[in-house]
Amino acid sequence: MGQLIDCKHPLFYDFPTEFHTNWQWWAMATRRAVLLPKGVDAIVAELDSYQTLRPMAQIFECRCGGGKLFFSSLGLKDLLQYPECKALLACIYRYLDSQEFHPVQEVAPDEVHKIMNCGTLPVSSPHVS
Repeated sequence: MGQLIDCKHPLFYDFPTEFHTNWQWWAMATRRAVLLPKGVDAIVAELDSYQTLRPMAQIFECRCGGGKLFFSSLGLKDLLQYPECKALLACIYRYLDSQEFHPVQEVAPDEVHKIMNCGTLPVSSPHVS
């Protein structure tokens, strides 16, 4: 249905965006999203169907098992023919290498395992069977 973006997040200092998708998100807008455990906030949240309102994300970060995790389901390396995807990927690398990459929320390793193994849904599919 669309994305909600934490446009004030340090990741987007060099990537122009608003709190919702615009033209620069076009190539990434139909990529997969993952189901998040309750209470985990996304940097780029996927808007699910108004009927289910499941917490979904395309980008999120967390602390896990004593380390830091940055997750993206956008498949940016498969979209390098688009300058906006190259620009976002460069911003991600810059952010991960900065002092500002300090995830606050904690996600247990078993929850990360669930997200990675069975949490992906096509953005266009609002229902799980």
